[in-house]
Amino acid sequence: MKKRIASVLMAAGLTLAPGASQAQSYPVKPVRLLTVLTAGTDTYIRVLGTKLADIWGQPVIVDNRPGAAGVLAVQGVTSAAPDGHTLLVHGSAYLISKAVQPGLAIDPVNELAPAAQIYSAGPIALLVGGGSSARNVEDLVDRLKATPGKMNYGSAGVGLIHHLGGELFLKATQTQALHIPFKGPDLYTAVIRGEVDFTVSPLTVIMPLVKAGKMRVLATMNAGRMRELPEVRTLNELYKNELLVMEFWTGLAAPVKTPVPVLRAIHAATVKALEDPVVRNSIEVGLNTPTPDVSMEAFAAFVRRENDKLREIVKLTGLKAE
Repeated sequence: MKKRIASVLMAAGLTLAPGASQAQSYPVKPVRLLTVLTAGTDTYIRVLGTKLADIWGQPVIVDNRPGAAGVLAVQGVTSAAPDGHTLLVHGSAYLISKAVQPGLAIDPVNELAPAAQIYSAGPIALLVGGGSSARNVEDLVDRLKATPGKMNYGSAGVGLIHHLGGELFLKATQTQALHIPFKGPDLYTAVIRGEVDFTVSPLTVIMPLVKAGKMRVLATMNAGRMRELPEVRTLNELYKNELLVMEFWTGLAAPVKTPVPVLRAIHAATVKALEDPVVRNSIEVGLNTPTPDVSMEAFAAFVRRENDKLREIVKLTGLKAE
């Protein structure tokens, strides 16, 4: 059918621009989705990929490239042909890595073309162990101010969201604490045992610990209160500081020179996939909000705003990868 349409257009003296022609036949081969996530933590991407494969009639392969501060995943896309067949599962982690380590050999803003947002409002929270005497943010801040520099907070690694969020919280409350980096889940064990006084962390993977009473959420960094935790205030609500709004988000991005019609084809397919109940559930189970109503242009503008904001936060906190 697509060939017949093209033949009719040519017969009428009308030809499609190269990008438009590509978009009509896209995709013509398997599409790869590159992600910094490890296998086993990328469930929603695989569910989304399965639905996109149904829509496109081509295989969609999830290509896990963890480590190296996201460099491997980003470079795998920016070095690929700009034809839409190699996409990055984009997100705030790449922007943070570049802001904290300006020398990284990637530019996740200017070397990528945002095509479609997948979700937003991924929750990040200020947490303490279930046995902590801090019942709310005020309790924690009072303790920090009473013992300047003697308390500590943990992160899952230098320069990650936990580290950035922790330093931002200290800056906003004019307090001090020692940063202790851990490797992955060791952080949460330390918080539960009381070896670490507090942490700032994504909630997705540790919500079961919160529900079990092993960890306590003092506040979130979301733009508004979570429907799952309506009684928990946001840090912005407490301190009236927009920089304290930090949420996880993801989307699909292609090499920067990918034709706009191809990007629009990716966006249209993603929007259709996000309307599928199975896909939506795979995202919502992680406490995230699917975003099928965000246009390609709005997503691109959002990424640039997020980048500017994260750079401002890094400058404010003086955070550097040690």
